[in-house]
Amino acid sequence: MKKLLLCLVPVLAITACNKSGTGIVCTQELRMITIKVMTPAKSPVSLDSAYTIRVSNNERINYQHQMSVGTYVVHDDSYHHRLRRQEDQFRFIGWKNNQVVVNEPYRIAGDQCHINKRSGADSVIVQ
Repeated sequence: MKKLLLCLVPVLAITACNKSGTGIVCTQELRMITIKVMTPAKSPVSLDSAYTIRVSNNERINYQHQMSVGTYVVHDDSYHHRLRRQEDQFRFIGWKNNQVVVNEPYRIAGDQCHINKRSGADSVIVQ
């Protein structure tokens, strides 16, 4: 029984992941790139609206979920299929009181399985 269990554990671990079609095993985790928007006193800021722009083609990407008050999704793995084995410039745009209060550049790449932030702010202070 122990031998059977020892043989099944690696098989179950491997099948819990997705293959990317290239022999690489991808995890089921959902990666996100987020930004914290804060006041100078470090209080979270609730934006009226926010979105991400892919600079190369002006594509507007809307993420409807907010992680917590003041923390917004810049990008997540749901966009990975459009960024696999590529790297591009993006801008996170945040609006409050009919004004752009956040306009942050990001460089984001896609590997075989997930998106990865190459550069960009983790947090921003707004007035």
